[in-house]
Amino acid sequence: MSNHDHEVFLTPVQLAARWQVDATVLANWRYQRRGPAFVKIGSLVRYRLDAIQAYEADSEVA
Repeated sequence: MSNHDHEVFLTPVQLAARWQVDATVLANWRYQRRGPAFVKIGSLVRYRLDAIQAYEADSEVA
């Protein structure tokens, strides 16, 4: 079993709720290759929680 077996993934709707934005914002960002890294399996889009947290940390303004 690898570390990837226990990763937490969020759907675009879950991430949109976390950031209090519309899910279409995330869809536009994916199209523009902006925002956190995501995984696409067939038509399913998922965001790794660790990638989201890293993106949030990198986006923090002091």
